Amino acid sequence: MLEALNVACVVGPVLAVAWLVLRLLLHGSSQVLLCMECEQCVRACPVALKAGPDFAGPRGIMAAAKVGNPSMAIDHGALQCNSCKACQRVCPRGLAPYREVERWRSAGNHVPLAQVATKS
Repeated sequence: MLEALNVACVVGPVLAVAWLVLRLLLHGSSQVLLCMECEQCVRACPVALKAGPDFAGPRGIMAAAKVGNPSMAIDHGALQCNSCKACQRVCPRGLAPYREVERWRSAGNHVPLAQVATKS
């Protein structure tokens, strides 16, 4: 009985992580698995610098993509991203949070960039 409990305590979390990784790979978001949340992108993001702490920023975008919940970042202004690629230039791994935002826009969570620019 105790062995079955031990196996369940190990196998359950392993299967859950494997399912999350597989889901990310199938949705084309494999880059979020490589994000080490060093925040270099946040310091380089012109929108984050202007918008302040309420803006999700590149780190928040990657975190939301990692858990598969874009509304978490969208609710904090992630769609204000102007795709300037500053985040990708400073990322030690060359990741591109702006691509996640572009994916969300193409999936129907979009706000035209011209409309975002007029909100500023």
